[in-house]
Amino acid sequence: SSPFHRPAFQGHVPALESLVSVNPSNVHLASRKLGVTPLMAAASRIRPVACEALLALDAVVDARDRQGKTALHHVLESELATIKESSKKKRFRPTPKELAINVAVVTKMLLAAR
Repeated sequence: SSPFHRPAFQGHVPALESLVSVNPSNVHLASRKLGVTPLMAAASRIRPVACEALLALDAVVDARDRQGKTALHHVLESELATIKESSKKKRFRPTPKELAINVAVVTKMLLAAR
């Protein structure tokens, strides 16, 4: 992964904006191994603010990784994994409502950007 992916995973918007200001093409960098873009990374961790910032920086919403997945696939897979893990532990962090709201926000942004 590139230096751009860590702040995307963490949802660190100022770092994302700084990296794009240095080189605007950074917003499109795909990881060498999996072909994951920063938008996919943010979506996979359900980071609505980072997704919104990346879309505002012209991230390509329909870009596909090496498995053919888009950012929308990543957010939905992440939601399912969180629900499965939380149900095993019989506790939800974030709460099901918080998770649903965040997933809805990210999904709506990704679909609107298409």
